[in-house]
Amino acid sequence: MLKPLFKDSSGFSFLFLFFFTVLISSCFTKKEKAEKTNFGQNITTKFNILYNANKLLDEAEETRINSTKPNFQHALPVFIEPNEASIASNTKLMDSIIQKSITIINDKSESKYINNAYFLMAKANYEKGNYYNAAEFFSYVINTITVTNQKLLEPALAWKARSLMQIGYLDQASKVLDSAFIAAGNNKHPSAITYASQARYYLEVNKKDGAIQMLDLAINTSSNKKEKLRWHYILGQLLYDTGDYLMANKHFDKVVKSNASYEMAFNAELNQVFMQKDYGDSSLVGTVSRLKRMLKDDKNKGFTDQIYYIIGESYLNHNQEDEAIKNYKLSLREPSNNNFQRASTYLKMADIYFDKATYDTSKHYYDSTATLIDASFPQYTIIQAKIANLDDLVKHLNIITEQDQLQYLAKLPEKERLETIDSIFERKEKVAISLKKEKENNKQKEVTNPEYATNFSNKQSTDKRFYFNNPNAISNGLTEFKRRWGNRSLEDNWRIRNKQASLAAGNNTKIPLANSEDKANQPDSAAIVTKEDFVKAVPLTEIALRESNNKIIASYLKLAEIYRDNLKDKEATAKIYTSLLERFPSIEEKDFVLYNLYRLYTELGDQRKNMYKNQLLTTSPESIYSKIINDPNYLSKLGEESQTLNNIYIDAYNMYADKDYEQVIAIADSLNIVFGKDNHLDIAAQMAYLKALAIGRTSSLQSFEQELKKIQSDYADNKLISPLLTQHLSYIDSNRVSLQDRKIAIMDIEDGREQFVDEPVLTKWPELTFNRAETPPPPRRSLAGNLSNQQNIQVTPFNSTVNLQGKVKIASYKQGQQINSFRDLELLPDSAIYYFVINVDNAKVNLSPSRYGIGQFNRGQYLDKNLTHQLKKVDDELQLIYIGKFFSYEDAKIYLDRITPQLKTIMKIPAENYQPFIITEKYLEEITDFDKVSDYLIKYKEQL
Repeated sequence: MLKPLFKDSSGFSFLFLFFFTVLISSCFTKKEKAEKTNFGQNITTKFNILYNANKLLDEAEETRINSTKPNFQHALPVFIEPNEASIASNTKLMDSIIQKSITIINDKSESKYINNAYFLMAKANYEKGNYYNAAEFFSYVINTITVTNQKLLEPALAWKARSLMQIGYLDQASKVLDSAFIAAGNNKHPSAITYASQARYYLEVNKKDGAIQMLDLAINTSSNKKEKLRWHYILGQLLYDTGDYLMANKHFDKVVKSNASYEMAFNAELNQVFMQKDYGDSSLVGTVSRLKRMLKDDKNKGFTDQIYYIIGESYLNHNQEDEAIKNYKLSLREPSNNNFQRASTYLKMADIYFDKATYDTSKHYYDSTATLIDASFPQYTIIQAKIANLDDLVKHLNIITEQDQLQYLAKLPEKERLETIDSIFERKEKVAISLKKEKENNKQKEVTNPEYATNFSNKQSTDKRFYFNNPNAISNGLTEFKRRWGNRSLEDNWRIRNKQASLAAGNNTKIPLANSEDKANQPDSAAIVTKEDFVKAVPLTEIALRESNNKIIASYLKLAEIYRDNLKDKEATAKIYTSLLERFPSIEEKDFVLYNLYRLYTELGDQRKNMYKNQLLTTSPESIYSKIINDPNYLSKLGEESQTLNNIYIDAYNMYADKDYEQVIAIADSLNIVFGKDNHLDIAAQMAYLKALAIGRTSSLQSFEQELKKIQSDYADNKLISPLLTQHLSYIDSNRVSLQDRKIAIMDIEDGREQFVDEPVLTKWPELTFNRAETPPPPRRSLAGNLSNQQNIQVTPFNSTVNLQGKVKIASYKQGQQINSFRDLELLPDSAIYYFVINVDNAKVNLSPSRYGIGQFNRGQYLDKNLTHQLKKVDDELQLIYIGKFFSYEDAKIYLDRITPQLKTIMKIPAENYQPFIITEKYLEEITDFDKVSDYLIKYKEQL
């Protein structure tokens, strides 16, 4: 009887496995003759390099996920992606993994794991935050996978889609995900990462129903327990948002009853309790009772701020505002490091007091919110915009409240009116006395009980939340104060720079708000200080009532403008316009308001748009707004002809940005017919050039080249466009071999192809609502150092052609012209970093086309100087376009002299609305408000 050669506890010997591996390998080698591999390299690559590298990568990913503190009160991300901390800590490790991949590619070239090496390199780049590189390496894997080796295809496609989403390429990511699902067709079903990546895409484009479906499939497919629990929690959040409370509760329940982290389980249970109002027990008593039981549980000690907040939310949902505020305050008193929760509570309180017209208190809560939120906070941009515009909002809300109070008083019988005014001032006096007594009591405590002051001081000094014990808060506050007010002395009426002017304007009085208790904390909030002035402010005559109504209407319109243009809140804007029409159905601005409501509801996809459209067309068929609705191109036919051409160019520019190239070409072709070929050559050349770019985006290289040569012939003397045409044609000649096979001359930049010299990334300016004026509204103040000296262009009616020859004089550039030997070397030194600045006296006007013209000038005249042009807003009144850098006064002055004659063509706004000048970097950083711009222009003008 033969004895076995090898014995092993498992019944298999290592040698047997070795020979079996050799046999299988040889079979595959025979089957795939085209795929020659080296057995030895396969073994060392798989079990040495790849194994260790993948283990390191998995450990780094696990560390990143475990070290990331999720915010369970906010929508959780589908994937916990690399962040600044993880990227910094893993960079060296990922470089090591990339080096291992390169070793496989270079030294193990006969291994069958080359694609695995590229896949590993791609994931290491992803972990480093190099998402573009990662996408390229995933693409290489996808493009080199053979028919018989499809294992990496689906994950490579899913990871590529994730990489593209990380850099914002959503459209491309969607197409890659489609390919991933097609690739998964060869398997039994797609993998969890494919489903989850599709879910993330749906969330990016706000398709929650699709995300819910994909996450459900991902959970059923995944074998990672931690990942599945997070996805259950996300599904609970999404289902709650879509109103499916029963299913949301089921997913939260899975988290609560699992071995999830305590914080995740706690938040899931908290969500379940809060949802009781929407399913099952909807009573307030039941919800609050369960939440209070959670407060008593010692395990929830670190989460009491969240529980109090949810109690407050529950009361607020049942319209018990006072109880809600009480619990929000309890939430804020709880010690907590959860800044998201504190910010949410501050914001909720701010909104409540704002809606109650208690603006001073509201502002304090908004300020507290601002110190805690960052860009990841929900609606961060809107909140910051509201805080930034709060003073203006409060100002106009106060005007409406004041005038409503005055009109109410005007309707009362004289005796009752005087009694009411007496009660207002008595209440105000009582509040002032109460505040005074409180201050005196605090001072008395400090005198009679020194320990009171000492204990108070010690308590505050240990608490960094106390403003004046927080150096960072003091520094930020001082900086913000100086930015807004400048260096003001600590004195009475410190806000007012010109005290005499203030006294002279004292008769323009205003009454206090209805909530006088809140306003009593503001020493300069109410300009009316005597009963006599108050009585005089009541509108008892028809003329006074009309003036009062006009103030209300103007404030409504201004509020709507702030919400529309600054806060981008369409719903709130529509609500303000609707309230205005309900109160004043026959106002002069009715057509303007109706048109805005039509536009707002169109953008919101609300069918009420038809109601306002029909009302406008019926009541005012000849209104400019009715004509705009009937003919979207109507505005291009209005105004001065020179500015009209600029308006048309702006429309074409926006269409080019929207990739509506055929319409750009059509507009350009129509201009010669309307205005005549020999008129407005500068703007015509710009339009022709934009048309050429549109042709390049839709036609062959030959068509594009022919159009460039035609423009070069037609506008040979044009100093703005000609240099660009020369650069393009030279580029084509030098690269004709690589460009000639293109079906489209100018392809999208993200395709990774060679790029023409002048292919700007064009972004469409947010569409502005039309004002009643045909030209941009003037600034609130006039600049003292206005430098505009360009002659006004005489115009003729629109249906006639215009010949401007001899009417606009342009000085030719001469180096060293107009040298001022008395130049202030402190203001304008010989050597310094300089910028050329264009000050625009309008904070709302669209400057994108003008900046594009500046870019054309820079590329044509200063191609090798790497000049940049940027935008800076000042006090919501001015916009500064600044171009640089220049490193001497002479260089900046030469640029000023060269570009100034071109500004009438470059700038797409009237000449009276902008002023060019040069400035050093030092002074540019210091002009942070309107007054500083004005002061600088006065000094600068003296140097000319």
